[in-house]
Amino acid sequence: MRNRVSARVFLALLAMGVDAEDQRVRKAASWLIEHHRVDLVPGFPVEQRGTWDRGLRFYYLAASSRALAALGLQQAPHGVDWREDLILGLTRDQASDGSWSNRNRLVKEDDPLIATALALRSLRYTY
Repeated sequence: MRNRVSARVFLALLAMGVDAEDQRVRKAASWLIEHHRVDLVPGFPVEQRGTWDRGLRFYYLAASSRALAALGLQQAPHGVDWREDLILGLTRDQASDGSWSNRNRLVKEDDPLIATALALRSLRYTY
C-alpha cells in the first residue's frame, strides 16, 4: 500500500490525543477525502487489485465512515455525499434476508456475521 494513509491511522492519531491540526492528522484526512470509495478499498497497488481492495471492503467501510464522521464532512471525495454513497452502495449489496457478505474470502468477510456487523457499524455514522 504505497503512498497511502488509512482511515485507521487517522483514527489512531485522534485516539492518542494528537491535535486535529497536526500535520499527520491533516495528511491522513486529506488522503481519505481524496481517495474514499465505497465499492473497494483505495490505495492498493495495481498488482494487488481484485484481492485486498475487495477482500477488506467491509473493514474499510467501518473505519472510513467513522473517520469521515469524525471530520464532520459531508463530501468525500469532493462533490460526493459519502453518507448517501455508502447507504446506496450497501443497499445494493444487501441480501434478501438483510445480511451482507463479501464474495472475497480473504479475511472472512464472506461470513455474514462478520460482514453484517461491519456494514451496520458503517451505517451507524450516516445519521
